[in-house]
Amino acid sequence: MDTGLLKALTAQQLRLLREHLSGQLSEVMTYLSFAEDEERARAERRARIDAMIAARRPAKTERDIEIMRLARRGWSNTEIAARLELHPNTVSRVIRRELRR
Repeated sequence: MDTGLLKALTAQQLRLLREHLSGQLSEVMTYLSFAEDEERARAERRARIDAMIAARRPAKTERDIEIMRLARRGWSNTEIAARLELHPNTVSRVIRRELRR
């Protein structure tokens, strides 16, 4: 705001302007507080969901990762099983479990 304009305002006008700006600032601070609370709640919800998912799923092993890497390269379950010295049913089970995730 132009300082010359402020000098031309009466004491009552300045008081009203201060009250108005104070109210506006209060509204902005309230909005920011709610936004922070909402973001914190979303982060907590994501953490709870991640924990629930981790609790229900077994962790991926290096073997699981290798099976999926070979499957993505187009290897058959039989070829993967022979390469990693596993039973083909084990390979099938790992691939099914990973595809459900």
